[in-house]
Amino acid sequence: MNILSVCTFDETLQLGLSMDSQFSNRMSRTGTKHSECLMKNIMELLNENELKLQDLDLLCCTRGPGSFTGLRIGMSVLKGIAFSCDKPLVSVSTMEVIAHNLSFFPGTVVPLLDARKQRYYSAVFQQGKRISPDMDSIPEDLVPYLMNSSRILFTGPSSRPFAEDVMKLGVIKGEAIIDDCFRSYSESLTTLASMQFQEKGADDIGQGPVYLRKSEAEAALDARMREENPNG
Repeated sequence: MNILSVCTFDETLQLGLSMDSQFSNRMSRTGTKHSECLMKNIMELLNENELKLQDLDLLCCTRGPGSFTGLRIGMSVLKGIAFSCDKPLVSVSTMEVIAHNLSFFPGTVVPLLDARKQRYYSAVFQQGKRISPDMDSIPEDLVPYLMNSSRILFTGPSSRPFAEDVMKLGVIKGEAIIDDCFRSYSESLTTLASMQFQEKGADDIGQGPVYLRKSEAEAALDARMREENPNG
């Protein structure tokens, strides 16, 4: 089974290509240029492995939370391929993908992704199972989920500042570890998407990115409308 995975939830573009027992991936720091680089990188990865778009059996991507623009570009490009080549598309929570990388950890895993404005996207997992929803969080939001944990692993490429603020609250009684290494998430995305496809099938045609908060443009529009219609 040939599976193409795309992670665009932050400034790093990550692609994976699973071909039965073989796996190829590539990562590049594209910043805000995912739209310019994504399709080019997909075609290069396929060409390196002597495959065409029509040879793919499944497409998968992260659906959020994460970068508004990145998520939208990743899903839009894969939807275009899915429609034009009649291929199934599966999207997976970004938090589940980040946590799955460390599902072997014997304790609580907290994936963290910088949401800016001193907030982080987060969730809480224990032994590979979700125990919280995806959150647009401040440190205090995690307290109910962590206060009884004996071992906690905070993970994510920019997790250290937020994790340290959570630890400063003094509610963590056990061991706390910060894993802010740069990691590849392509294989985790492929694994989770394959499982989801087997259990539930492809995404509904109307599935789009999951944001948890309004974009800067939407927030600015709401603020302007409130100013123009204070009693509305």
